[in-house]
Amino acid sequence: MVQDDPAALGAVEAMQAAELLFSTLLGVAFLGEHMPRGFAAGGALLVVAGIVGLGALVGSKSAGDERATKTLRTDRGT
Repeated sequence: MVQDDPAALGAVEAMQAAELLFSTLLGVAFLGEHMPRGFAAGGALLVVAGIVGLGALVGSKSAGDERATKTLRTDRGT
C-alpha cells in the first residue's frame, strides 16, 4: 500500500511510534504495569528514535511538495 510512497510510509511509521508510547503509558497509568527499565526501555527508545529519524528524513524530502504534504496529513494518501 505505501511501499512506493515514502511520505505515506513515514506517516505510518510515526503512528507506530505513537502507538508504542501511548500503549506503554496507558498500561502504566490504568493497568498497574511497571515502567520499562533497562534493556526494555532502551529498546523502546531506540525504536522510537529510529522511527522519528525516518519521519524527519521523509518529511524533509516532502517539504514544499503539496501532494506529499497532503499525504502526510491524511490516512488515505490522496
